Amino acid sequence: MEVYFLAGAEDFILHVAAAREKPMRSERHLSFDRAQVLAGAGSRYGPAAPLTDFVSLLELGRPFAVIAKPCDLAAIRSLAREDPRVDRLIRYQLAFVCGGASVFAKSLELVQGFGLEEDDVAMFRYRGMGNPGKTRIEAKDGRVFEVRIDAATGRED
Repeated sequence: MEVYFLAGAEDFILHVAAAREKPMRSERHLSFDRAQVLAGAGSRYGPAAPLTDFVSLLELGRPFAVIAKPCDLAAIRSLAREDPRVDRLIRYQLAFVCGGASVFAKSLELVQGFGLEEDDVAMFRYRGMGNPGKTRIEAKDGRVFEVRIDAATGRED
């Protein structure tokens, strides 16, 4: 079944989303429909490795799109010089604005400032439910905390 995501027919979109088990962290994610893409949307500050199994995705032989950091897309373009599957299978590459490496420890300090540990966090959104938006932390016990984004990332927007 083909699902139309962007301007063409991609079978899936490779991107990052909040990790299911540890929502303060990011994990490589494949979305097969619009709802999955939207569920994974949101700012991610900290390490993200969307290309961890990139060659195995090419081996599927299915067309897809990639949403990633500019440095990840540069790596894909570099691979395209050696592997013709890249240009044949990747229909779209979308980069977002990247301010460089963020320090995950700053987010962890923020959570700990509320008396929580990473394992206590049920949901962590750096920009709440929109951009701009406050950083929103939902604890597994139901408590909710919101702070300005600069408190979570250590940088001003």
